[in-house]
Amino acid sequence: MLYQLAFPEIKLTVCTVDVYNITRENWFTFENGIDRVLGELSRCGSQFNDDIKNYLNLQFKEQENM
Repeated sequence: MLYQLAFPEIKLTVCTVDVYNITRENWFTFENGIDRVLGELSRCGSQFNDDIKNYLNLQFKEQENM
C-alpha cells in the first residue's frame, strides 16, 4: 500500500503464498491461521495510518483548488 502511494504509476500484482501451511483457503479454519492473518491486517492499519491521512488530505486540497 505504501509503495502504491509513493509510486502510483506502477501496477502491483498480489500473489498469495502458502506459508506455515496457511493458505487463503484455510487460514480461517484454525486458531494459528486466524491469529497470523488478522495480526498482519492490524499491523497494516497501524503502519499506514499517517500515510493514508496525508494522502487523503492532499487529495482534498487538490479538489478544493479546482
